[in-house]
Amino acid sequence: MAEERRVQKTVMAEQVICVERGKLLIGAKAIMDEYGLSEYMFSYWIERGMPAKLEAGRWHAHTTNIDTFFRAVTLTMKRQKVPPQTTKD
Repeated sequence: MAEERRVQKTVMAEQVICVERGKLLIGAKAIMDEYGLSEYMFSYWIERGMPAKLEAGRWHAHTTNIDTFFRAVTLTMKRQKVPPQTTKD
């Protein structure tokens, strides 16, 4: 019985749990994997208000909240001109 409890406690730290129409992401790695973020970019977006919560040493976030955050961020970003493509002959 004690061995079974230890095994349950050592379940992977990163989890994805389906909640309604979105997913609850548990662990920084799960969030980074879902959105293709590096550790640097994860920290960058957290500092800028990405909706994720550090609880008991683990990050928790819901995909619906993060999607809404990125929609708002991309709407307010300055548009950048795309440089013309040059061909090398």
